[in-house]
Amino acid sequence: MSFHSRWPLVGPAPAALCLCVISMLLLCLLPSASCTTCPQKCRCEDLQFYCDTQGLQAPPDGVDKGALGLSLRHNSITELSPDQFYGFSQLTWLHLDHNQITTVQEDAFQGLYKLKDLNLSSNRITKLPNTTFIHLINLQILDLSFNQMTALEPELFHGLRKLQILHLRSNSLRTTPVRAFWDCRSLEYLGLSNNRLRSLARNGFAGLIKLRELHLEHNQLTKINLAHFPRLVALQFLYLQWNKISNLTCGMEWTWTTLEKLDLTGNEIRVLTPDVFETLPNLKILLLDNNKLSSLDPQVMDMWQSLGTIGLSSNLWECTKRICSLATWLSTFKGRWEHSILCHSPEYAQGEEILDAVYGFQLCQNFSAPVTKAAVTDDFSVTDNTVLTHRVIIGTMALLFSFFLIIFVVYISRKCCPPTLRRIRHCSAIQNRRQMRTQQRQPMADLATQVPYNEYEPSHEEGALVIINGYGQCKCQQLPYKECEV
Repeated sequence: MSFHSRWPLVGPAPAALCLCVISMLLLCLLPSASCTTCPQKCRCEDLQFYCDTQGLQAPPDGVDKGALGLSLRHNSITELSPDQFYGFSQLTWLHLDHNQITTVQEDAFQGLYKLKDLNLSSNRITKLPNTTFIHLINLQILDLSFNQMTALEPELFHGLRKLQILHLRSNSLRTTPVRAFWDCRSLEYLGLSNNRLRSLARNGFAGLIKLRELHLEHNQLTKINLAHFPRLVALQFLYLQWNKISNLTCGMEWTWTTLEKLDLTGNEIRVLTPDVFETLPNLKILLLDNNKLSSLDPQVMDMWQSLGTIGLSSNLWECTKRICSLATWLSTFKGRWEHSILCHSPEYAQGEEILDAVYGFQLCQNFSAPVTKAAVTDDFSVTDNTVLTHRVIIGTMALLFSFFLIIFVVYISRKCCPPTLRRIRHCSAIQNRRQMRTQQRQPMADLATQVPYNEYEPSHEEGALVIINGYGQCKCQQLPYKECEV
């Protein structure tokens, strides 16, 4: 039998096979992922290539130029050369963190016009050229944290008008250039924590009209002037904790209506002035724990009308008459404080809570009983009322249950044991008759003492008579008066 006779070229089956082969060939010719090969030691998912922890020193061969995402994390890349990623025009995210990159050439990211997320954190970068990111016009997230940069070039972020999140924490930055973020009009988050910043430039944050969260904690700032922030018209959260701030001022008259949280924990602030908080009329959270405050100006606390949370623990509070204004404010404060506010001096009050000390040692006149628990809020009052209501309901139910239990026991006794009740009534009647006969016998005994009589002694046949009735035994004893007692 010939080949043509076994596999005829006519009929429905060969036609379908031909169509399938042609379709596959056409798909392979299209710029899609259908015929994309995955490089060795990489993991590929829908044009996203994961080549992590492979000891690579450059992007591997075989990565499709139409890739949407490329991860080269935890490798051994030391340098990004010019046009390193040329041709990856469709790339939307690129992760190069946890490598050993020390040098980034100016045109390393040329052609990545669609890139939105770039991660260069945890490398050894010391400096970036001015035009490093100039081609990344659609970049939204940039992470440069945990590197060794000591300075930023003035126009490093120029052109990044769609950037929303910028991480610069854990570097060695000592200052920020004037107008360094001028072009970052869409930036909402800026992280500059864990650096070596000693001061802030007056126009260092100019252009950040949409910034909502600014992190400056764990630096070496010694002075904060709120006049440096008038351009931050949308800022809500400002973190300045664990610096060396001793002077907090406001060098110009303006109102910062958007700021809701100010964290100054772990600084060296000794005095607060009213003009600072006059600038912040809508402040809701103020954290001043671990500073060196010993007392507060009453005018400062008058500006705290909008506060819902306050932090004043671990300061140098002097519990004398100087503390009265703070104690009065705390006793009427309807918000909460998370940590106890303790006296630091004098010695007899050291370690005592301020409100307890003021009340116990009678430091202030006309001061009511202290609030025994910190963070008293309306929610706690509602909780106390609820608990009290529950206790009343439970007590009432217990009382009703006891009453019905007694009624039930009496009912069962009457229903199931009528002979017992009759026996009880019979014995009660006998007891009453005995008492009446005893009362009648008393006059006869008095007469017997006056008239002699012959004593009657019963014979051995006489004695106690036992009468048996239907309810039990009743014993009759023959008495000297020959009467039978029942």
